[in-house]
Amino acid sequence: MIPDIEGSKAYDVAREAVVRELDWTNQSRARRVGCVFGDGSPHMVPPPAGPTLHVCCNATAGPIAIAVHPAWAPRGAQRFLKLVDDGHFDAGVPLFRCLRNFICQFGLGAPSRNRRYRSIPDDPQWLPPGPANRVIDGRKRFPKGYLAYAGAGPNSRNIQLILALADDGRLAGGSPWEVPWGQVVGPALTSTLPRIYTGYGDRGPRQAHLAARGVDAGLKTAFPRLDYITSCFKVGSTPYSSASD
Repeated sequence: MIPDIEGSKAYDVAREAVVRELDWTNQSRARRVGCVFGDGSPHMVPPPAGPTLHVCCNATAGPIAIAVHPAWAPRGAQRFLKLVDDGHFDAGVPLFRCLRNFICQFGLGAPSRNRRYRSIPDDPQWLPPGPANRVIDGRKRFPKGYLAYAGAGPNSRNIQLILALADDGRLAGGSPWEVPWGQVVGPALTSTLPRIYTGYGDRGPRQAHLAARGVDAGLKTAFPRLDYITSCFKVGSTPYSSASD
């Protein structure tokens, strides 16, 4: 039990103990799910330095270990962590638009949750934009595992996310919403991501259906091979990013 006098020494000590206990519990949970945190794909350019927060997501394709980097995109990272804290992914969020060797789009869940969030302002882009910078020294601009938001114009980021299934040079080419805020790391890059079903491509569930009706029986019947994220939770943090350069 935490003393109710915030700012007191007893409060701080008790709060730290609760945080340590929660972190230990979630680390144990992550091991059970199979999340293993390690390096991500090599970067084209050095990203902004800062702390790394770990999130473990369980998906029908397998565990997904995510390194969240608030220094890369403070608003984007904060929104994702808010979705995790709110249990947005725990009711089953479909990976509804997955294109082979390109990206996977997801984020729409239960209709009541879809309407809960407002769009957030864009973060500064730290990747070099434009066609001339799609590949630098053999490295593509948006490597496998990078995470950003899907958008429809400036300041349109909300709850829809994109995940790079392969190295890509077209993304983050000037669109202000395509600022990476995190990356899939560890074995999930080579084990889980290749297992995500991409056969529906652009012919998967319509966004309007998901926004208004969510995942209903008709959608499950029409798209039986669709993959889902079934839970996400915070695991812990490290003082400095351990992602590979």
